[in-house]
Parts: sequence; C-alpha cells; structure tokens
Amino acid sequence: MKKRVLSTFVMPAFYSAVLFLGGACISSRQSVESETEQKQEKHDALSTNTKIQNLPEDQKLKLAEPIIESVLKGIAEKDYKEYTRYALPGFKENVPESAFKSRNDELNKELGEFQSKTYLGVVNKKLFDVFVWKGKFSKSEDEWFMKLYLVDDEGKYKIYMFTISPL
Repeated sequence: MKKRVLSTFVMPAFYSAVLFLGGACISSRQSVESETEQKQEKHDALSTNTKIQNLPEDQKLKLAEPIIESVLKGIAEKDYKEYTRYALPGFKENVPESAFKSRNDELNKELGEFQSKTYLGVVNKKLFDVFVWKGKFSKSEDEWFMKLYLVDDEGKYKIYMFTISPL
C-alpha cells in the first residue's frame, strides 16, 4: 500500500480513526454511561488542582488513556458526543459532526477497523503534550501514527487535535 497522508480526512492537521472493540459489548446503555462516568471521575480526580506540565509521564499517560479511548470509541460507534467528550470548543468548531461522520466512513473504507495500539511516548511542548501511539488497522499492512495533542485547560487535559498518519 502506498504510504500517504489521508488528505481526504484533513481538517487543519486532523485525521480520524476507527476503533474495533474486539468483540466486547456492553449489554445496556446504562452500563455504558456508568463506565463512561467512572472514567470521567478518574480523569477528574487525577487532574484536579494539578499542574499537568509538572506531572511525570506515567501520570500524564493515566490522564491521556481515557481520552484516547473516548476518541476511538466515539469513532467506532459514530458517536460525535463521545468523540468530543474531552475536546476544546475550538476542536468541535473545526470538526463539526457532519465532517466527523463523512471522514469516519472514508477512513473505514481506506484503512478498515482499528485493531490495536501501542504507546510510544509523549512529546512535551510548552503549550501542549503530544501523546503518540502506533496503531494497526484491518485493511492496512502498515502501522500508523496516532497522535493526540492535549492542552492543560484549568487542570484538566482537553483535546486540541487528533491525527493519524503513516509511520
């Protein structure tokens, strides 16, 4: 497969991904909501009254994991609300629901379902942290970078940008 940036999905440096839930299913909407609330509470408890920039990488990753999972779950279920749960208002403006849905359909056609991710590390910038995973998709023999750009918004991580690009 020719490596290229998926330009059909581009919003200013934005790419979307598709999550494959690995056959896991939750029997009721209430269970999903309860699980989501627990993750939100865990994220809030870790990040409240903390200067995120001063945290060690392992604690930053504990804050970032529920966010990437929410993004990927939102994409897999075509659930814009879940996808943007941790997003800054500007992110939502740059990725309206109609664009989100069409990009997901195109990405699924091109790469297939998300299969797995491996954490590679975090790049600490002055204004944001960039968490990097390599991801595998069902229709691609190649692995892809998944980058989650998070900013500290009053002691909580918020999504500034999310991208998928070739390694």
